[in-house]
Amino acid sequence: MRKEKKEIVQISLRIEREKLNAYKKWLIDNGYRSINEHLNKMIDNILKRAKEAKDSNQKD
Repeated sequence: MRKEKKEIVQISLRIEREKLNAYKKWLIDNGYRSINEHLNKMIDNILKRAKEAKDSNQKD
């Protein structure tokens, strides 16, 4: 039982590592220099849309 659990954890870690590597490749392909740069851009976009929605609601 313990061996099976260890194998599942190892497989999960490998899959997560592969996802992270794919994400890093996507970042580079899309011109981002870091994960932080991408996250900051996403946050800026969300805040911009929230402000636009708030302004739109105030006009109504």
